Amino acid sequence: MSTYLLKVPEKMHTLQDDLESIFWALLYVIMRYIAYDIDIDTRLDDIQHVFFQNQPQHARNHDRGGAGKLDIVDTPILYPRLSNNTPLDDLMWSFLTIIQDFHEYMKRIFKDVSRIRHGHDEISIPDALKTASLKFNEEFDRLDIRNYDKILAIFATALQQDTWPENDKAFDHYTVVAQGKRKLQVNEDTENERSTSKRSKTNEQPTRSAQELNHSEGSRMRRTR
Repeated sequence: MSTYLLKVPEKMHTLQDDLESIFWALLYVIMRYIAYDIDIDTRLDDIQHVFFQNQPQHARNHDRGGAGKLDIVDTPILYPRLSNNTPLDDLMWSFLTIIQDFHEYMKRIFKDVSRIRHGHDEISIPDALKTASLKFNEEFDRLDIRNYDKILAIFATALQQDTWPENDKAFDHYTVVAQGKRKLQVNEDTENERSTSKRSKTNEQPTRSAQELNHSEGSRMRRTR
């Protein structure tokens, strides 16, 4: 799903949201299945942060998200570079640049939305978005994400390259690491249960009452006389 649909669920769904979502679908496949230079635990953390981040909005009865995706767009150094797959890396980098331009446009749109709604809570977010979008029509027309043409072009350019890697079978890094962490946690839980059980059994050893001790002491004294 596109970043701004996650951040502002009230926003109208547009073609640009669909085009952006293609990038995130591809990035998910890359981060989960394709090898690149990053340790496996960091990869798992990145997947969780980019694709499963959300913030409950109880007053609005829905969640908001998109912060992890914004981190990728606003801080490109976080984007995983694919040194072993140049065509795919070039494709994704070109796609990311298009999305960055779109996000800069959306930031200006939402800044104007805030201005329009300031002191006028009766104006809905969708209505304010429509008004703000009209103000930035010319800027929108210059965006590469305004239609499919530029997106198809970067795919065509990448597919024409003859340097695609061979024998690069997909490997599910996410499931392997997640299962490994679950197994480790199960082992730790089992060991904790065993330790707790041992302590419980030790504490449950029967203690002799004062009457029993007195009786035992009396018997011992009689035997020594």
